[in-house]
This record gives sequence, structure tokens and C-alpha cells, in this order.
Amino acid sequence: MKAEGVLAGIPDLMIARAAQGFCGLFVEMKTLTGSASKEQKSVIAKLQAEGYRCEVCKGYAAALEAIRWYLS
Repeated sequence: MKAEGVLAGIPDLMIARAAQGFCGLFVEMKTLTGSASKEQKSVIAKLQAEGYRCEVCKGYAAALEAIRWYLS
């Protein structure tokens, strides 16, 4: 994926719409047993400092819930 321009630590999904008092939403998708890497935690902290909502979601149901809340 690096050859395609993917940068380490950048969350998987982004909703580029201001809502719920945030500039946008970033979602890092994980398996039910997965966890964020050191690089991902660093990027997430930087994004949060800039006013973005960031969620690490274990499974599609958690991601769907986070997105629905954000867009409601």
C-alpha cells in the first residue's frame, strides 16, 4: 500500500464534513481484537488537536454507530 501513497498512521476513513462541533471525522478500522499502532495513536492525537473527531472502531458495527452519531 505504500507504493499507492498510503501513509503510516493515517486512519482508514474520513468524512470531510463539519458536524457535532468537529472539523471532520476520521475512523480507524480494526478487527474485534485489533488495536491502534504507535503511529496511528500519534496521528490521531495530532488530528484531535486540530479539531477532528477520531474513532478507533472494532468491527463494522462500531464504525457504523460512530458515523451515524457524527452525522446525526
